[in-house]
Amino acid sequence: MIMAKLNIYKDLLRVRYSMYPVAAALTGSLIGMHFTEHYDYMRVFLSAFVILLLWWGGMISNQIIDAEIDRKAFILAQDGEDDISATRECFPIATGAISVKNAVVFASLIYFLAFLSAYRLGIPCLLTATTIFSLTQLYNKYFKLKALLGSLFFALLISSSFLMGGLGANHVTKLHLVIILSTLFYHTGVHIFGCIKDYNSDKQVHVNTFAVRVGIKKAAIVGVLFLSTGYIISMIPAYLNWLSPYYLIPVFASFIIGMPKAIKTVMFPFAFMGWRTLSAHITAATILYLSYSFGLIKGP
Repeated sequence: MIMAKLNIYKDLLRVRYSMYPVAAALTGSLIGMHFTEHYDYMRVFLSAFVILLLWWGGMISNQIIDAEIDRKAFILAQDGEDDISATRECFPIATGAISVKNAVVFASLIYFLAFLSAYRLGIPCLLTATTIFSLTQLYNKYFKLKALLGSLFFALLISSSFLMGGLGANHVTKLHLVIILSTLFYHTGVHIFGCIKDYNSDKQVHVNTFAVRVGIKKAAIVGVLFLSTGYIISMIPAYLNWLSPYYLIPVFASFIIGMPKAIKTVMFPFAFMGWRTLSAHITAATILYLSYSFGLIKGP
């Protein structure tokens, strides 16, 4: 009984998607502290904790706002018109496993802890947390349904995790700005492939994602272009000798994990739009965002 309840809340928080924003915040903090030569690991932890809580709160608010859409998709799956296990997830609010009221209370508690933790880090972090909160609500309510603009807006939210990490370390550098730019392109591509995963259910319930707007193949081509641009920009710190070349090893690993799946989606649109493809992109994104930390290791 207890495990069943825990699984409901795990699905509500969509824990599997928490890896890459936390990785971004950790990397942002480590880079900031490296260049100040003052390591305060409690601030590293708090920065990542704030991002994690803001992310979880955003996941809940997204499901609250999309409850009716998700419910329609769930009914279609129950009627056999869509394979929900391969596309849209069974969200607890949509299935009735948790009430909207309880979800609102839970989200409010999470946001309270996020703002309290951000306050402990200082006013700049509190203001950044407030901005991320506001942008998250705007995305969930409006920009999510704006096709490519929605994907760009989502990538902006992920990019802000690096900024929170840098502010948590009390030092934002030009390296942070390059990483944020790379992430803005790269995660736009990741989000596009996330929309491709949900293509069947989104189309049936009239959700205007980029994949629904232009079709899977065209969306995948654009997604590959964004991913590629993100990878190219990620190599600029090595070219400018801002980081040691060690970080290019995990960057290459990220490329090997994610890019073949993206290219296969272009070649075989309906064969590579399930969970395995998206999981590969999540793993690749997490590795990419952690890779910059390896660049802090001094060469021989």
